[in-house]
Amino acid sequence: MLLAAVVILTAAAPLLRSRRDWRLLGHLTVGLAVGTFALLLYKLTVGPASDLMRQIVNQHPLDKAVTVDRHLLVAGHMLRRLFTWGGWSPIPAFVLVVACLAAAAVRWRGVPREAVVGACVAVLMLTAYYAIYIVSPYDLEWHLGTSFDRLIAQVWPIIVWTAVVATVEPTPQRQSSPELVGGRR
Repeated sequence: MLLAAVVILTAAAPLLRSRRDWRLLGHLTVGLAVGTFALLLYKLTVGPASDLMRQIVNQHPLDKAVTVDRHLLVAGHMLRRLFTWGGWSPIPAFVLVVACLAAAAVRWRGVPREAVVGACVAVLMLTAYYAIYIVSPYDLEWHLGTSFDRLIAQVWPIIVWTAVVATVEPTPQRQSSPELVGGRR
């Protein structure tokens, strides 16, 4: 979770354009720190040890992480299922989403920053799933076959949201009139 937060905050930093954006990022960071502290406090004092994590640590995860066969199996399965998920034919759903993003990039001469953030979140989630599968203590065929479709269902809303945000015409930024500064008339 902490790694995901660091990656998201790092990816968001170049997209920030105003002082207000930086202030919002600061608020997000503080809120994230409070939540992380609460979770860490619970895990260290009250929460039981995770059976999955105990099994991963006991089975030498670094040995599994450098095994090429595991990477090929996981990457192949994830790509195959990502492009066939939902059973849409003749064009898979993921291909339609990627086509929407490409069309938006051409139409608007770039992808809106909200769509970039959404895509980064989806890629981060899929990368985390990939890493967990690589060090999984379970049989990979079974683990992938029984869980990956459910994980795609968790990522799918952010993928669709990203495609919609990318294809909707950007609204022009209105200049605030002097009587509306600060939200008051």
